[in-house]
Amino acid sequence: MNASVQKEGFNLSSRHDFGDPSEYFDQFQLLTTFNLNIFVDTVVQSIYYLETEDEYLQLVSKIEDLEFNIIAQFKRSSEPISIQSKTILKEYIKESRLFSGFPTEAATDGLFSQQEFNSMKAELVAELERNEKEALKNPPQLTSLFEKYGLNPHPNANGVNQWLASCPRCCKFYIYFSNKSLRWGCPYCGFHGEGEEEFRTAMKMVKNPTDENKLEYRINILLGELRSLPTEQERIDRIAKDIKTEENRYKVVSDKDYNLIFELLYGSKLEEIEPEKFYFVDEEEDDNDESDVYVYETNVTLKATNGFKLHYHLEWTEGQPETGMTETPYDE
Repeated sequence: MNASVQKEGFNLSSRHDFGDPSEYFDQFQLLTTFNLNIFVDTVVQSIYYLETEDEYLQLVSKIEDLEFNIIAQFKRSSEPISIQSKTILKEYIKESRLFSGFPTEAATDGLFSQQEFNSMKAELVAELERNEKEALKNPPQLTSLFEKYGLNPHPNANGVNQWLASCPRCCKFYIYFSNKSLRWGCPYCGFHGEGEEEFRTAMKMVKNPTDENKLEYRINILLGELRSLPTEQERIDRIAKDIKTEENRYKVVSDKDYNLIFELLYGSKLEEIEPEKFYFVDEEEDDNDESDVYVYETNVTLKATNGFKLHYHLEWTEGQPETGMTETPYDE
């Protein structure tokens, strides 16, 4: 049996879909079975393993009456299966414990004996405790802000730099943040941003979801995405590409607000906007059609106080969403 998807990783929150193992489950062998503590309930979870013909190691989970699910898939290493599968399972438990629960003790033997599994779990618990203790010595900059909003910030314990806070938007999962950057985000609902100012703006949207506050939050998300790109040209290309699509996510920070996009890209205020607008009749339309179709073009030169110029071109058909492109900016 070959892997249906040639990828490595864990199946966490639909991050990967490795296919349906039910059709060839008879080829899997039992790795271990343990009791899993999910909030107030305890269920039995069984883990199976398979080395595929194209040299992947798959781990499959079966929780009581639920369907079989491939939870992990990695290229087969030179280590014995027992060692590699132990490493993979330990990391999976660590990464999934916040929404999938945490094991209590082994229930039956498999490739792992009950003693081996319980020993692995004890090692993991000790590692998490060490990470939490070390993380408390150096809390991230955003910790005090999240405390003010009552979001209970605390170490994730998966690493000494990883922290969590209750997500105020979905109220079901956590905001992830760290002391390595000012980024924060909830993988469950997509609530995310960077820095204190963006978080306060986002909280205005959560507490008072007016159209104005939602728009401000959306703009901040888009600005954060653009700021993460390393060069000015990449940011320009991203906006231009997006404007050409039906989604037009960046339209709110481009053709609708030249000053905003210019400040974003170049950190300086606009001195003036020099628009040149014109339209022409689309000659390719059916001659029998009595209604004329007008195609509009707008050429805009954005001039900053430091003399920098950005040339921006839009073209659209009457009644249709704008499409456009930006030309390479140059300094005069």
